[in-house]
Amino acid sequence: MKRIERCLQSLENQYFTDFEIIFFDYGSQPNYQIEVENICKKFSKVRYQYAETRGWLWCKAQAINASANLATGKYVIMIDVDLIYCHNFLEIIDQKVQNHTEVLLHYRCYLLPENFTDYENLFKISTKNFKSTGDQATGLFVANREKLIEIGGSDEFYLIWGMEDSDLSERIAKSGAKVHWFSAEEISVFHQWHPHAVSHPLIPKNWVFVVNDYKYSQTEIYRKSWYKQLIPQITDRPALQIALKKEFSGLKKIQICQPLERFFNEFFAKIQIPDQGLYLEYSRFDFEQNTSFFAKMIFFVNKLAQKIGTGYRISNQEFNLTYHILRDFVYFFILYHRKSVKDYHFEVKNDSFRLILIT
Repeated sequence: MKRIERCLQSLENQYFTDFEIIFFDYGSQPNYQIEVENICKKFSKVRYQYAETRGWLWCKAQAINASANLATGKYVIMIDVDLIYCHNFLEIIDQKVQNHTEVLLHYRCYLLPENFTDYENLFKISTKNFKSTGDQATGLFVANREKLIEIGGSDEFYLIWGMEDSDLSERIAKSGAKVHWFSAEEISVFHQWHPHAVSHPLIPKNWVFVVNDYKYSQTEIYRKSWYKQLIPQITDRPALQIALKKEFSGLKKIQICQPLERFFNEFFAKIQIPDQGLYLEYSRFDFEQNTSFFAKMIFFVNKLAQKIGTGYRISNQEFNLTYHILRDFVYFFILYHRKSVKDYHFEVKNDSFRLILIT
C-alpha cells in the first residue's frame, strides 16, 4: 500500500496538470480492494475502476485495453504502481508528443535497492550507483490512444506473464509510429523494490516458449474491438459465484483417469456440452491415497529414496498423471479455450487446485 501511495503522490505532484489517472484494479481480493480504493480517494485526479476477475489468470493486456477504453485523453501512458515519477515527467512527455504526434515513447527507470528508505530525498541523491532498466522494459510506454484502437490494442491471448509488452510495442512501431527511448538520466523514474510478482514454480512448463511461438506465428490478434469490451462484474461471473459460496453439488465432477490420453479426450468431450457446470479437483494426497497398490508402493519407495538422499527413483509409465501435468494442462486449456466457455474459476495452491467451468 505504501508503494501505491508513493506512486500516486508523485503523479499528483506533477508540474503538468492536464491529465487523468485511471487506476485499474484487476481482481484484488476484497480486503486489498477496499484499502486500495481508499488510497485512490485521497488523490483528486484518480479514477478507480475494479474488475471482477478473481479466479481468472492474470491478463495485463486486458487491463491495458480496458483502461485505455476508460481514458478520455489523446495519449495513453502506462504507469506501474511500483514506480515514483519526477515532478517534470509529464512536462517532458508533453513536449515530446507536441513535436511528434505519431509517436511511441518508452521510458526507463532506476532500480532502488531492497534496503532503500530515504524517499524524502529521492530526487536529490546521486543515481550513479543505481542500475536502470534496459530496452526490454517495453511495458513503460506512451502512445496515441487512437493508434492503440487502430491496431486492436494489446493482445489478450497472453496470460500470466510474457510477450504482451514487446508484442504491443512492435505492432505500434510497425503501424508507422516514431519510436523514441528516454534514458534514465533524461527522466528520473524510480522502481521501488518488491518481491517478484510472478513465482516461477507457478508458471507452467514451457509457457514462455508457447507464447513466444504464438507471437511470431500469429496472423491476427486474439481479440479485436477490445475498446467495446465490458468490464466484468460479479453478475457476469457464475463460476466465481459458485466458488465463493462453495456450493459444488450442482456441478458435474470431471473424473481423473488413466492413461493421460484418455483423460484429455474425456475432458474435452464433457466441455462440448453447453449449459452445464463442471469442476475438476486435484489434491496430491487424495490422488495418491486412491491409486492402485502398485502406485502406492512406488510413491512410498520414491519418498524413502528422497529422504535418504539417493538420486535413484522408480518410475511407472502407467502412473503418469502427476500434479504438475494436470495443473499445467489446466493452464494451457485456459490459454487456448477460455473463449469457448461462459466463465471459469481456477484456484491453484502448492499441492492442489480446483477448476470450475460453466459451458
